[in-house]
Amino acid sequence: MDFRLFTLDKNYLLKEAQFQQKNQLLLELVTRVRNTYLHEYNPLGLKDEVIETLIQPSTPRLECLYNFYFELAGIYRFKYGENQLEFLFDGTPHIEKYRKDWQRHFRKWSGQFCRQKHFLRAILEGTILNPDQQTDYLIEIRLKHFLEQHFGLRIYKYRGIRKIQVA
Repeated sequence: MDFRLFTLDKNYLLKEAQFQQKNQLLLELVTRVRNTYLHEYNPLGLKDEVIETLIQPSTPRLECLYNFYFELAGIYRFKYGENQLEFLFDGTPHIEKYRKDWQRHFRKWSGQFCRQKHFLRAILEGTILNPDQQTDYLIEIRLKHFLEQHFGLRIYKYRGIRKIQVA
């Protein structure tokens, strides 16, 4: 990680906490998406080829979700990040507090996202149903578009995060 300012900047600590939890939170997300899909779209438990694939215990391929995770983490830092560290009177390290805050927001947002059928399908197609690298780019575009619509923000590589101008 490259440091541009000083190493105890809140955003650096928050970014590090987010990076450390990447695989754990993405695995939770995929499990939640799988369970939500089975509960909402197959309440009778009927089995076909797709449901059989979802039910089989397998390790999902998380690589196609990395850009989504980092964009969501960037949106969180944009909305809730400040440069100033807080005073923590309970003695916990700052990185632990930011880790818990990020987990709480990620889980809250993933609960909101799981109400959207297009989100569920994109996650399942990229991680379980069609886990090949040919569709990664299309899944990333769908998830990026989903984030833009959900938050009203557009993420640019060099210009940062900007609000979407509604015409």
